[in-house]
Amino acid sequence: MRRSQGHLNLLATCPRKYQHRFIDQLGSPTTPKQQERLACGSLFHIKGNNVPYTTTR
Repeated sequence: MRRSQGHLNLLATCPRKYQHRFIDQLGSPTTPKQQERLACGSLFHIKGNNVPYTTTR
């Protein structure tokens, strides 16, 4: 299991938050507005994968 310095800092400052986020893999509660934005972003990226990539030179 790889951990960054940020992970280690969180473990040192707030072990319970570290446990929730990385061991229990619990996310932060989201508001309906945040859920809407996440859904919109996911849809954007899913649709974006169907567009062929081209470069111009």
